[in-house]
Amino acid sequence: MGFELIVTLGPAILAPERLREIDSCGDCIYRINGAHADVETARRIARTVRAVLPEPKIMIDLPGAKVRTCNLPEPIRLVKGDTFELSDYQINYPGSFGLIKPGDKILANDSNYRLEVTAVNGDSVKILSHCDGLLHNNKGLHIKGLPEKLPFFFEHDIGLIN
Repeated sequence: MGFELIVTLGPAILAPERLREIDSCGDCIYRINGAHADVETARRIARTVRAVLPEPKIMIDLPGAKVRTCNLPEPIRLVKGDTFELSDYQINYPGSFGLIKPGDKILANDSNYRLEVTAVNGDSVKILSHCDGLLHNNKGLHIKGLPEKLPFFFEHDIGLIN
């Protein structure tokens, strides 16, 4: 007896024999995580699945209006009580810093890190860390109240839809 699965596609699953094995379990929907795939990668993944399976159901999970870190030359070392600076080009939605103010709270890396804006300097912000850790590229920055000020879809979302 088969069952319904939503299968997140990644390197380990994209091998033809693995796709066929999973597909034989039942009615599957193959999910591409748009937060971790650029437009070309998403197209390549979809082509791979369509080449192996007869009529696959493929869905793209759009990241939506989520501010993420990017262009970090190396992870930012967070030390409780220390501040660091983040520049506009180090987030996926330049211009966001014009929408925040000192005192705004930031939850980063799936809410594992608590941060606080201490100063906004045009195209950069100074941030106080309330914890220790490493902030890597492509980690979400949840700033209270900011999502209401952002467009519903980012350019990346529109590219994935097209």
